Amino acid sequence: MITGFPEDYDSWTKPLLNDLAKHEPSTPIAYEESIRGEGSWSADLNRGASGFEGEWLVFLNNDSKCTSPFSEALYKLPRGALYGTKLKHRMDITWLEGSCLIASKYVWDTVGPFDEALKSAIYTDVDYCIRARLAGIRLAEIAEFPVTHLYHSPQYSVEGVWDVAVENQEHMKKKHSLPDKWGFYG
Repeated sequence: MITGFPEDYDSWTKPLLNDLAKHEPSTPIAYEESIRGEGSWSADLNRGASGFEGEWLVFLNNDSKCTSPFSEALYKLPRGALYGTKLKHRMDITWLEGSCLIASKYVWDTVGPFDEALKSAIYTDVDYCIRARLAGIRLAEIAEFPVTHLYHSPQYSVEGVWDVAVENQEHMKKKHSLPDKWGFYG
């Protein structure tokens, strides 16, 4: 599952799709275009995951690079954890960076879909990881996973993105009973 903006297709999404076709030719790929300022990043992720019938879901930002095959490695992982390429910790919260989240069918069915009330990618990963941990799902970093996030962050250039970040932050505080001073923005 890859999410990206249509105007970034040639620069970022197409090279990633080519990488995946080269290294994972038999792996089904879902690509959802996000329209800046419309809907939510979470809705795009959920739409891409709908109808999922496999054992693993790999959620990737389109500004990523795949350097080698990975599906065989997935089948060796315990299915009771949520995986990612970078584990982060800030303000008493631990989460996996959302540029590459890996969920087994068990984890997806246990945690459920992404929260569509979050209107941008900001905090989508944090929310999902909080919910996973509350459901008894362990968070695990796979630093050697062959996907690299290139940190081309087109979402940060969208007009009003910081207002949306603060709205998402307030939603997170209410939803998870976080202290008033909690948050990364504002």
